[in-house]
Amino acid sequence: IIYSTDFLRYLSLWCLIVVLMVAAPVMVNDVASNMNMEQYSSRIGRKIYKIQYFCTMLSVLLVEVVVIAFGMAVWEKTNAFDFGKVGLASFMYPVKPALHITYAEVFGLFMVMMGLMGIGAGSMAFCLSSCSNHMIAMLMKVTPLTVIAGAYILSLENVFYENNLLYGFVHIPGLEMIVAIIIFAAGVIVNIVRYKRIGVRH
Repeated sequence: IIYSTDFLRYLSLWCLIVVLMVAAPVMVNDVASNMNMEQYSSRIGRKIYKIQYFCTMLSVLLVEVVVIAFGMAVWEKTNAFDFGKVGLASFMYPVKPALHITYAEVFGLFMVMMGLMGIGAGSMAFCLSSCSNHMIAMLMKVTPLTVIAGAYILSLENVFYENNLLYGFVHIPGLEMIVAIIIFAAGVIVNIVRYKRIGVRH
């Protein structure tokens, strides 16, 4: 389980990098050329933000699926999934699991967390991109987001065990998943707020 969760964390970092490469540059060119101002000047044009957002999130999901599928194809060759129905408690690992789940369920939950984190981080990067009038400004805004999202992924060491970093702060079983949901919700909310502000200004 230790090697498995380490592998999943590295896979998540790759997902994060690819997601940000897809989502972050989307809006910069429109803002730099003032194309967005032309678009937002009409009622129909303001809907373009929603279309761009949903298309970007679809792209984010697709690239995540590709990265995860490649990672799982590699990991499958270890034959570790033969232990898919085995629980996390073990006499060889003295730390207690925070959730009573199986080895296969750890992978399933981690995939869900990757998806939520990817959409959340991608959504925030998209919003930051729409507030940046050139590439350097966008990179300066997205860099702190990358650091925070990366720190969350690295905190998933010993995921769903009582010695997990997040669980150590707040003893809530499954807190790792809750944080992923918060990241997802925050990404969606900032874009809703951004879209409403566009409507008010124009």
